[in-house]
Amino acid sequence: MSSENQNTRVITLRALSWICEDQIDRKLLSMYVGALNLFDVDALNLFLDPQEEIDEERVNYAAAQLKISVEDVRMRYQTLAQQFGLRLNFTTNAS
Repeated sequence: MSSENQNTRVITLRALSWICEDQIDRKLLSMYVGALNLFDVDALNLFLDPQEEIDEERVNYAAAQLKISVEDVRMRYQTLAQQFGLRLNFTTNAS
């Protein structure tokens, strides 16, 4: 996940995503934002680069596309970040 080669990181994350029991988590990992703002939520094609920060824009987009709450997306990304070393750049509404 810390390789200097982006393709290596993305391929590694894609392979590791199959240990996720939840399909929504796999879809969150497959959300890739490229130079053309291309998003993929079918968990089949593009995957995010684990070195790119997951920000509020990605969280909000994922929530809308997957029809789940923003807070659920944040919590899922936090769990995935611990599991896969993802970088987060958003705040939570923790009480």
